[in-house]
Amino acid sequence: MATQVAIRIFTCSIKIKVMQVQDLKVGDKFKMNGSSVSGKLTKVKCELIQYSGMNKYVVSCQGITILVDGTDEVFV
Repeated sequence: MATQVAIRIFTCSIKIKVMQVQDLKVGDKFKMNGSSVSGKLTKVKCELIQYSGMNKYVVSCQGITILVDGTDEVFV
């Protein structure tokens, strides 16, 4: 007696939009490239805090506040 098994594989397409920090508004949440404690590259959750002048932006990344250039790429 043969047993039949049906397997369905679902594919999902997720669109990740690449933008620059200067295209965001204060309060927008996004991800940036970062590194873990072990040195592996990872995507870090961030929030734009304020514009600091001369194309510099203050960004909060998981509790750490950093200053980034407006042309840095982010993922929305």
